[in-house]
Amino acid sequence: MKYTLVGVDGNAFSVMAYCTSAMKDAYRLNKSDEFNLDAQKAYTKRATSGDYNNLLCESMEIINLVNSEFGSDEEGFECAECGEIGNNPNYCEHCEYDR
Repeated sequence: MKYTLVGVDGNAFSVMAYCTSAMKDAYRLNKSDEFNLDAQKAYTKRATSGDYNNLLCESMEIINLVNSEFGSDEEGFECAECGEIGNNPNYCEHCEYDR
């Protein structure tokens, strides 16, 4: 799995920023309309249209969609500091590097 909400700050704005960042990465990869700026705005509108549980449901849907674009053969993210592979693009458990 390329992206996961595990380890992401639970603040609603942090979750949305993480998801829109994932959508931007997917858009750069394949230029699909599923991830363009309009889709990112639509995600933000859906995510903020309800309570926190709604935010998490919408976010998980986006993360699953982005992960399906990257395929299931991805190993994870390489840490910019130590080169270890991990599941969180913002934090390395090996060297505790935090972006």
